Amino acid sequence: MERTGTLERFEQLVLAAVATLDDAYGVTVHAKVEQLSGRTLQFGPIYSTLMRLEEKGYISSTTIQDPNRRGGRPKRNYRIEHSGLDALKESARAAERFQEALRDRYGEELWAGEHSG
Repeated sequence: MERTGTLERFEQLVLAAVATLDDAYGVTVHAKVEQLSGRTLQFGPIYSTLMRLEEKGYISSTTIQDPNRRGGRPKRNYRIEHSGLDALKESARAAERFQEALRDRYGEELWAGEHSG
């Protein structure tokens, strides 16, 4: 399926996790998203976001049958597609534009530490 619009913040985190992991599957993606977000997360939103990103064509997956794996259940591995990398790059450029606009308005002190106001 073709790319469909911009990435939501949580989609950015999940897509970045898939992009940076050598072995991206549910458990490792979950751990990486928790690390990137600094929050404790449930597995459900991770899996639904992985499905949504795959439907958008940003990632693809393969199922690996491994009888030696705990419970003998198949493992679904994810990899980022070119369109996913493009979407992440555009998200990063947008974040840079936001930061630049805020620095222009409020100055560097906004980024130097805690802002009280």
